[in-house]
Amino acid sequence: GVVAAVVGLTSGTAPVEVANGAGAAHDWNAAPLVHNAAAGRRDDPAAPQGSGSDRPSGFGRVGESWNVFVLDLSDRERSEVQVQIDGQAYPVPPLGPVSFALAAGDHTAQLTRPGFDSIDYAFRLGDNALESYRPRWQMAGGAIGSLPPAATTVGSGHLGMDDWQQDLALAKALAAREGKDLFIAFNGSDWCGWCVRLINEVLTQPEFRREIEEDFVLVSIDSPRGRDAARRVQDMARNERMVEQYGVSGFPTIILADSAGQPYATGGFVAGGVGPFLASVQQMRSERSRRDALFAAVQSSTGKARIAAGEKALEWLKDQGALLLYAPTLRGWLDLARRDDPRNEAGELEVFFEMHWMAGIASVDRADLGKLRPLTKQLSDFNRDCKFRDADRGGRLNFVAAAFLSLHEEFDSALQFAEAGLSCRPDDAELVAKLQRVKMALQNSDVIGSGTGFLIAEGGYILTNFHVIEEGTPYVRVPGEKEPVRANVIAKDQRNDIALLRLQDPRVAPPQLVAISTAAVGRGAPVGVFGYPLSDAVGAGIKLTTGVVSALPDSANEGMLLLDCRVNPGNSGGPLCDSSGQVIGMVTAKSDVGFGVDSYGMAQPAAKLQAFLSAHLPEVKINSSPPDRRMQWDEVDRQVSGAVLMIVMKKE
Repeated sequence: GVVAAVVGLTSGTAPVEVANGAGAAHDWNAAPLVHNAAAGRRDDPAAPQGSGSDRPSGFGRVGESWNVFVLDLSDRERSEVQVQIDGQAYPVPPLGPVSFALAAGDHTAQLTRPGFDSIDYAFRLGDNALESYRPRWQMAGGAIGSLPPAATTVGSGHLGMDDWQQDLALAKALAAREGKDLFIAFNGSDWCGWCVRLINEVLTQPEFRREIEEDFVLVSIDSPRGRDAARRVQDMARNERMVEQYGVSGFPTIILADSAGQPYATGGFVAGGVGPFLASVQQMRSERSRRDALFAAVQSSTGKARIAAGEKALEWLKDQGALLLYAPTLRGWLDLARRDDPRNEAGELEVFFEMHWMAGIASVDRADLGKLRPLTKQLSDFNRDCKFRDADRGGRLNFVAAAFLSLHEEFDSALQFAEAGLSCRPDDAELVAKLQRVKMALQNSDVIGSGTGFLIAEGGYILTNFHVIEEGTPYVRVPGEKEPVRANVIAKDQRNDIALLRLQDPRVAPPQLVAISTAAVGRGAPVGVFGYPLSDAVGAGIKLTTGVVSALPDSANEGMLLLDCRVNPGNSGGPLCDSSGQVIGMVTAKSDVGFGVDSYGMAQPAAKLQAFLSAHLPEVKINSSPPDRRMQWDEVDRQVSGAVLMIVMKKE
């Protein structure tokens, strides 16, 4: 089935210690990914790996496998971390998913980041698997140990934090009455070294209190781990809700908010004591006036001016990670846009629809389908009633909906959103590629794998590999038929990896057949491979690759022809043809699927096909004469391709 991994959207991981302190809020704009992790074929690890059973989707392809290792990194981590996997350095992209295609097997990822201990993470990727990892960082060089002990009473020797507000509702009322803003400190006071430093060096210093209390009501949201510190917290469950509400993912985090609790700036630890920290707070305060000006422009303008103002406000909200916390404001803006541009003819409605809709997405527990459905209905209604003027915006929102629905195996609905996203015709090539991969994965949600076969006799008889049809129920894509046609397994030979199928409705079989030849083949003979490599990942339709015979059958290659010819997953079961268009073998395997290995193709020779057919379909005539003439490969293509069909294995 389709396993959808949504990367970066409200991951639900516990906040961790962050050196700079500014724990990133919900990264609502991170791109979700859909990855198909269909169950793999049971292969003998010691044997050459079959090239068939192509998995219908995914973004990691190494040899036989569709295996992906995903790092869940914040924007700050992404800019600082260096990654090595199995001793090889990998670049970390500035945008999009941090994912690496790897071979199946055991791996070790080493993550290094300035100021933190390196992390060695060992993991195993099975065939067609996805592994996601969220690193937990520890400060380097014993820095935590050099700080005051975790058990030290917060503020020991200074004016402490016991008089700070802990109830945000009371703090908001107090701030409104006194005409102040809120200074909210999120800490892990008994386990986070940077928090202890911030508390002792700044937050409990008298000069800090004198300055900050002129303009702010002080709020402490502590998340301790020990009993002693926990006794000083009025309501641990309430604090946990505040951490989630404000999207705090690292400690310490400082949030400045207005008296309504709406944030306008986020910061963290600043080295140097009270002076540098207060300077940082002063800089953060400038965001308040910037926010107010942006919001006023949205409220007071109309038409194109409101669109421009809305775009700027959206960027500000994204930068602050604050969409979720401004939901009532966004709802008011959406109502204004719906009043002035109800059909999105000017492109105004979509700007404010995106803000409001993405705030809703950020608030949803992705495991709760009931809360997700109203949001997908909103987008479905917008798709029906309006047209996105910004094609990339339309593609992006529909992509998010498709990804979330795929998590709940709502494949039909998810497919509708993927198709709607593509119908917007986005300009962003990367977005288009993602939508296409999602669509392909969803269309094949019941597909285990695929391979190739070729018609050898009238009545719909098809020859292919045994490993292609080993799991699931075989269907065949027949030109002119809207749906794949069911096929029956007539005979199979697991040892030689050969199987014979017959279409349940032989009347739909194409008339073209291929001829099999057991004539002698020499090393260096030109050959062509016909098949459906990588399913539809490289475009629908049959593919032809050409090369030469590199080695003849012997015990080292399990009695198969060795080919200097490109062979990929999905080619298995396809015909290997000579330059006269006769089948001289059946593509079966690759010589080596190790990471970074440029392997050879391997094919069962026609003599094995002859022995199999003489036992199970003796009426098939086998030619043993040398070819009378050679043709150009485009002529061979016309002679052969009509008889070559894709085999799709579906769940029972």
